[in-house]
Amino acid sequence: MLINYFRIAARNFLRQWTFSFLNIAGLAVGITTSILIFLWVADEWNFDKFHESLPELYRVYEKQQYVGQDPLLVYNTPGPLAPALSENFPELKRTARFSPVWRPLIMKNDDQVYHESDGYFADPEALEMFSFEFVSGNSGNLLDDPDNIIITRNLAEKYFGSENPVGRSITINNDFAYNVSAVVEKPVNSHFDFDFIISFETNVHRFWGPNGSHWGSNSFYTYVQIDSGTDYIATEAKIKDFIKDHQEQTTLHLEPLSDSYLYNIWGTGAIHNVRIFAAVAFIVLLIACINFMNLSTARSTRRAREVGLRKVIGGTRTQIAAQFLGESLLYAVIALVLALVMAELLMPGFNRLAGKDLSLHNLTFSLMAGMVMITIFTGIVSGSYPAVFLSSFKPVEVLKGKQKTGSKSFRRTLVVFQFALSVALIISTLVIKKQMNYVQDMDPGFQKEHIVSLYISASSRDKRELLKQEFSLLPGVLNVTSSNNSPVQIGNSTYGINWEGKDPEERVLFNFLHADYDFTETFGMELAAGRSFSRELASDSAAYIINEEAARFIGGDDIIGKPFNMWGNDGMIIGVVKDFHFHNLKHRITPLVIRNSPEDASIIHLRLNSDSVIPAMEEIKHSWGQICKDDPVNYQFLDQQFDSMYRAEQRMSKLFIWFSALAVIVSCLGLFGLASYMAEQKTREIGVRKVFGAGIWQILLLMVNEFTRWVVIAILIGSPVAWFLMNRWLENFVYRADQGIIIFLFTALITFAIAIFTVSFQAARAALSNPSDSLRYE
Repeated sequence: MLINYFRIAARNFLRQWTFSFLNIAGLAVGITTSILIFLWVADEWNFDKFHESLPELYRVYEKQQYVGQDPLLVYNTPGPLAPALSENFPELKRTARFSPVWRPLIMKNDDQVYHESDGYFADPEALEMFSFEFVSGNSGNLLDDPDNIIITRNLAEKYFGSENPVGRSITINNDFAYNVSAVVEKPVNSHFDFDFIISFETNVHRFWGPNGSHWGSNSFYTYVQIDSGTDYIATEAKIKDFIKDHQEQTTLHLEPLSDSYLYNIWGTGAIHNVRIFAAVAFIVLLIACINFMNLSTARSTRRAREVGLRKVIGGTRTQIAAQFLGESLLYAVIALVLALVMAELLMPGFNRLAGKDLSLHNLTFSLMAGMVMITIFTGIVSGSYPAVFLSSFKPVEVLKGKQKTGSKSFRRTLVVFQFALSVALIISTLVIKKQMNYVQDMDPGFQKEHIVSLYISASSRDKRELLKQEFSLLPGVLNVTSSNNSPVQIGNSTYGINWEGKDPEERVLFNFLHADYDFTETFGMELAAGRSFSRELASDSAAYIINEEAARFIGGDDIIGKPFNMWGNDGMIIGVVKDFHFHNLKHRITPLVIRNSPEDASIIHLRLNSDSVIPAMEEIKHSWGQICKDDPVNYQFLDQQFDSMYRAEQRMSKLFIWFSALAVIVSCLGLFGLASYMAEQKTREIGVRKVFGAGIWQILLLMVNEFTRWVVIAILIGSPVAWFLMNRWLENFVYRADQGIIIFLFTALITFAIAIFTVSFQAARAALSNPSDSLRYE
């Protein structure tokens, strides 16, 4: 019997191969989309989950409260915190500082010299807390010696090729020789992004000076390990006020490392995107199932006589239902195989869009078992209604040409639901795209095009003025300045600020920037009041420029010329720069002070002539090489830095566009199926209308009008759902585009156009058919 069922299924597949291919293809597209998204979701979900002691690992963060400002949450902590916590709280199993070096270092091996910025300072305990994969060497006592260095396999191949680097030497900043003590695999899918590790003690003083042991400098990350049986909330309560002797406005808190990526302390973790894309996968798969069901039902009347004959010769309803359900499962399995092939073919392009390195080899047993269960479920759900509907035909009525049409309202509900989901996806895609365009096109308050930033290492810091002087003579360079940070990366802050009239007991947090002369001119920043730094005025060596937000905070009608003090350095405010965005648009502009202190600058910024960027860069590299022979040039364009702040959102936008397009395509197949069904049911009606003189356009309008009501209902359902979801997503941005009603009207227009085009194909076939063909059996 099973062989007979298979033969019948194969015969029907070949007889109606176009319909069968569309049916399987629609389901395959839905399953393919789900596979790709589930791989992405699993990768996001497993971020930082490779540590063996993960349930015991916590990240220390600070909550700082300042007068008139929202609480500030930061992962940065003082250098002395970790050993102090270990000494005072025995319930902490381990504590460790594991923090980026933050500054590019010159690394040299023989004649190979590079700038390396992905380095970490670490306490020896960090290697016991975190599970890194060792290629050579072992995890014991590797960081006890401050002159040891652990490097990744990538860095080892870069400097030593295929040779074993353990025991070899690498020089950093032309002054310090380090012995390679081990090689590890570079962590993937982790917030630990390093190429080398050196010990915290000694090295932090070598490259940071006294700031490494300063309680007032929050520059490093601190981690703790707590026994799994201990309540970390109780431990957090014990350490909460530990730092108040050094920072009275600060409390300490613990974040489980397993939550750090998905649920970060600012509420902007990846869990939002994970939930959105998991919902998209479910929606597309659901749309594919509905499409499968509608297409199967649309062709049901062509098999009505087959059902009647089977019942006449003794076939039971259960046997017939099982036959059609089996065909549905067979189609679902074929769709799964096709989906796996499509996923493999699409994987390289998907990885480029998502910025990941996913593979079907990443499919775990549980995930693969889940996909098989989904396929079986899809086959059963998709085939259940056609099986019940077809098996209910009465042989006498069927053989006389009388056929049941089934539940029209049920099928219409399915199509409305399909298109409502598609409408919601289209609106969401347009909102995300508009917000991303708004971010990209929004004036940040400074010029970001044709500005290049060159990073100066510690060994070349004394050549900064010579470099600036040489660059200013190049014909392609319009302006030269320097600072300690880029305008899009101002993360330093301090409460060591005083001004006339300020309550000395109040703690107020200001972001700060050490800058040079010509800073505002180089970046094209506008001044709301006062002037910029001037070399002609000796008093400007102790001058300050603040932004408009800082001016509002300080208050007063005219603050130009008023005294200002930062860390005990007396000066005066000479200018107010118009607010510019030095953070991601997810954050508000905060008070900023720009101090005239070129001696603290570590980056040279050059504004280039837009007509000669390439030749100018060649001259810049040549001049750098002449002055800094042992220091390779390390540069980045400002617009690239700006774009990198929104890379995750841009990727999300592109993925959303593609997945929404797939959902719409599958929905159109469902609409095509229902139009096919209606065309078959109205065959005789259309024939009669044509006999009595109805024209082609009248027949077209007859069928198209039937669907416009459903499309309107779908738009009315999908639009508010999308509006609600996108408002939640936009809450992550302080500055956001006004969405308006245009997006909803445009979506309605697109949906109507797609629906009418899809239906018109079947309507045209029905309208152009010969009426004698439809009436010959009457």
